[in-house]
Amino acid sequence: MLRTLLRSTRMSWGAKNIHMYLLALTYASAADPFRFLAGLLLVTLLWGALYSLNDLTDIDNDRKDRMKRKRPFIENHVDPRKVLLFVGLLLLVSLAGACLLDRVFCLILLLMVLNQFLYTLPPVRLKDTVIAPLASTATNTVLRLASAAVLLGG
Repeated sequence: MLRTLLRSTRMSWGAKNIHMYLLALTYASAADPFRFLAGLLLVTLLWGALYSLNDLTDIDNDRKDRMKRKRPFIENHVDPRKVLLFVGLLLLVSLAGACLLDRVFCLILLLMVLNQFLYTLPPVRLKDTVIAPLASTATNTVLRLASAAVLLGG
């Protein structure tokens, strides 16, 4: 089950975070590389939790989709309560780490969580609208870049 939970985080999608952090590095140098890498790790962990939550909320629709039915929760029948516990733990660790690293960085991560909750969870569930998914994705891209900029001191 742990393997299924870890697969659901889509850590390979961490490239989105790496690209934004590398983009930020083209404009400024990291005075504290450890802090910068720690922030990248925390953002990636946070997004792992958010991807898992998104998969959980889409599980009924994904079962009907030929491609998505291979997602970890569907293939391995994981108890939704365990998924929520896992998501909560990842969110807690990433946000606590963010608060220890930098308060503004933590605020940006909280904005990422808020944006994704509005996108994923009922009753708002912006992903079911026409234009909102584009706006939500664009917002997340800006927030990823902003999180890197804060850690660079910008």
